[in-house]
Amino acid sequence: MADTLDEALIILGQVGPAARAMAELSGDDFKKALDAVRTVLQDHMSVQGLWLGSAVWLVSARF
Repeated sequence: MADTLDEALIILGQVGPAARAMAELSGDDFKKALDAVRTVLQDHMSVQGLWLGSAVWLVSARF
């Protein structure tokens, strides 16, 4: 997803549900939220960058 933690925070601040929530915050609330996200993401950083688990189901149907 990202090579550095700061890069990941920028991406998450621009797209997805976190971006919408962060856009509604300001001042201390924004800083607290950003610090909380940074803390959670730090556990997923490796020498290869940020890695978050994910899964996808692809389903098709015919009528």
